Amino acid sequence: MITQEKAREFFEYRDGKLFWRKSPLNHIYVGERVGTTGLHGYRAVGIEKKIFYEHRIIFLYHYGYLPKIIDHIDKCKTNNCIENLRPVTHGANRQRGKLQGGTSQYRGVCWHFQNKKWRVRIQSHLKREHLGDFDNELEGALAYDKRAKELFGEYAGLNFGGNN
Repeated sequence: MITQEKAREFFEYRDGKLFWRKSPLNHIYVGERVGTTGLHGYRAVGIEKKIFYEHRIIFLYHYGYLPKIIDHIDKCKTNNCIENLRPVTHGANRQRGKLQGGTSQYRGVCWHFQNKKWRVRIQSHLKREHLGDFDNELEGALAYDKRAKELFGEYAGLNFGGNN
C-alpha cells in the first residue's frame, strides 16, 4: 500500500498530473510525466511493484487517505485535477454511470410496449420507484431528472444539465 508520505516522495503534482520527483528505475527521469493511459481510459503508474491509477494517487497525495471509490465530478477520466475528484459511495457512483442500452436515449426512461407509452422509473436504496408513463419521451426524461435531484442532489446522474 502506498502512503501519502511515499506519494509525496516520488511524485510532484501539477495541474491534475503527476510527474516523477524521484526516479524509481534507471529508464525513468525526474520531471517526466508518470504512467500510461490504459484500455479503460485511466492513467496508471507502477510504483513499488504495484499498479495505481493516477487519480487515486493524486487524491491520496492531497488528503492522506484512499477511499474505495473516487468520482471524477465532470465524468472525464483524464481530468485528474484535485478539484474534480471526490470520494463517493458505490451507489452514488453507479447513479452517475453511463447509460446501458435500452429503448430510450434518456436515463430512467424506457418504451413500454403494452401501453405504448414511455415508462419512467428510478432506483434508490434498492427500491425502484415508478414515476409514471408519458406520451412524450422528453417529458419522461425531465420527470426523471427532477426526482433524481431530490433523491441524489449533487450526485444525481441527470439527462440534462451537463451531468451526463
